[in-house]
Amino acid sequence: PAYLAARKFSEGLALVQTEDGWGYVDRKGKMIIPPRPDVGEAYDFAEGLALVKSGDKYGFIDLKGSWEISPQFDGGYSFSEGLAPVGTGGLGGFVDKKGKMAIAPQFASVAPFADGLARVKVGDRWGYIDKKGRTVINAQFEQAFDFNGGLAEVTVGDARGYIDRKGRFVWNPSK
Repeated sequence: PAYLAARKFSEGLALVQTEDGWGYVDRKGKMIIPPRPDVGEAYDFAEGLALVKSGDKYGFIDLKGSWEISPQFDGGYSFSEGLAPVGTGGLGGFVDKKGKMAIAPQFASVAPFADGLARVKVGDRWGYIDKKGRTVINAQFEQAFDFNGGLAEVTVGDARGYIDRKGRFVWNPSK
């Protein structure tokens, strides 16, 4: 064993932790992106970019380790379907791969896009938006999960059910 910790491979690289910090190795164990002292946290690559924390802000590096989107966010998730959820000023929004805010921070919480829709929290309820930031399914659920195959599990009160992409119950909520 050569590392303090190692993650799964994504896009040909695996995140590894050494005494010097986090870096990325290829399948032969060659260090492709060496640990950097300015990186406190690092995550797997998705769509050619990886979320990393420098100081107290998050940004995205490319597969060569260069900053593609400089650290400027309070939090974030990996890219999915061309957009990444980010947090700034206590609100969540979405950024594109050029670092442009595609959907302005306006939500209490956000999750990555799946099946063309993203979960967003408005107040204390979850709903779904499309990639233009338009509400597709109003925030009405205590819990909501990603769409997969056109369906998403949601919670209403103590009951769980499944909705389609229009918010109609396919399987009515039950305990």
